[in-house]
Amino acid sequence: MIHPFVIQEDLVSRFRYWNESIQEGMYFNNDLYTYFRSFSAAHRLNAYAAAYEQIEQGNTVCITVSETCYIVWLCLRARALVKSVSGNLDVSSNDRAIREKESLPGQLEALDDRDIVQPRSKKGQPVGA
Repeated sequence: MIHPFVIQEDLVSRFRYWNESIQEGMYFNNDLYTYFRSFSAAHRLNAYAAAYEQIEQGNTVCITVSETCYIVWLCLRARALVKSVSGNLDVSSNDRAIREKESLPGQLEALDDRDIVQPRSKKGQPVGA
């Protein structure tokens, strides 16, 4: 069975992005994740249950942990792959263009691993430095 990544909240970089509305995202280990659900530390078992439910549905899952909160995140890359393979999910025009390998100069450059800001600790130092 596949298990979710479980990492400390301060080891990830959070960001916001647009997908029909403002969404919360997170960057870790060269992958982008979208917010799924949060749980108080007292309900951490519910966080794991939600994570395993998403894994069973084919999602790659990460859980960030802080002293007060457990947050379940879904991998955007894996979700885009599931959408393009399943065919029965609605795919936006940008996803369709990517799938068909059409050129989208400028829009895809931000997703290049070299351009993504590396995770930093609360003190502003690069993680692992």
